[in-house]
Formats: sequence, C-alpha cells, structure tokens
Amino acid sequence: MNAGDTIKRIITGDSAISSTQYRVMHEYDRYGGDTAFLFRKKGTDYIQNGSVDILTVALAYVPHVTGQINFLKQPLTDGESWVSEEYLGNLFSGQPVYLQYYFNCVKSNDAITVGTHSFINVYHVILLPQIKSSASNPYNSTNEVFHLYYAKGIGLVYVKGTNNVGFPKKEWRLRNWLVN
Repeated sequence: MNAGDTIKRIITGDSAISSTQYRVMHEYDRYGGDTAFLFRKKGTDYIQNGSVDILTVALAYVPHVTGQINFLKQPLTDGESWVSEEYLGNLFSGQPVYLQYYFNCVKSNDAITVGTHSFINVYHVILLPQIKSSASNPYNSTNEVFHLYYAKGIGLVYVKGTNNVGFPKKEWRLRNWLVN
C-alpha cells in the first residue's frame, strides 16, 4: 500500500467453486486486512479466480465483476504472448467498460536479484491492461505497464508497475518465502 509496507501470503487450503478446485491464498497486511485469493492450474495455464480488475490500478468495477484470469503459462518461450478473456463491468459513474489483459513473455530464462536474493530460471512477463467503451471499439492502453517476474519453484518474486512513460504505480518485492 505504501513504501515499506509488508504483506504476508499463505496458502491455507482448498475450495471448490462450481466443481472446480482452487488453492486458497490469504493475504494479510499490517492493518489487519485479510484478503482471500483463489488459484488453480489447468494443464499449462495458471488461473486466478476473483475480481477481474485486480491486475490494474486504472479502473475499478462497481459492483465487482468476478471471473478467471489466465495470468501465466508454462513453459514459455521468448516473445510468446496471450490475451485474457474479455470482461465487462460498470465504472462508479455507471459507464460500461470492457477490460482485457495482454501478456508477453519478454524473457523465458531471465535472472534477477530482489533485495539480497538472486533468482535464475525466471519468466519476465509484461502485462498490459487494455480497455474499450463498446464491443465495436478497438482496445486501448490503460497507460499501465507491469513487469512480472516468476521464479521457477517459487512463484512471483517481483512486480514493477509504471505508466507508459515510467512513472511508478506499483512495486512489490519478495522478501522471504517457504515452499513446501
């Protein structure tokens, strides 16, 4: 939320929605917040189920729109890309807006240092949220670019989000982890 804030994420179990099994991840923040996220793997796809505006800070649907986001694939190759489903919801003003996410693997075997930890075999994926105002219009950028780094055997280790000219919007660094 703010520079220096810490969150803790823990896989707490499983949950079924419409006969589909998900892993439940709780995120705890220093203010006592507890947010649950649902994840699953389907073949080579990693999918998050929940609020579809979770990967953008440019808009928020009112009321929330839920769905599935295919946020990662495995294995990936340099230059491989995919697009999420198309989501439709209303902004606070009542205006309907379509949303989709464009993902591009810029490097499939990257190395990164986050704090005092170095990681190899890292997927570097760029996420570009896109919006449009009607079904017949083309998609346009939300003016956000998110760099996502996934380390093999660990998961998401670093996130950096900026606008199209580099102004920071979001940054997240993995500090400690335990994978069982």
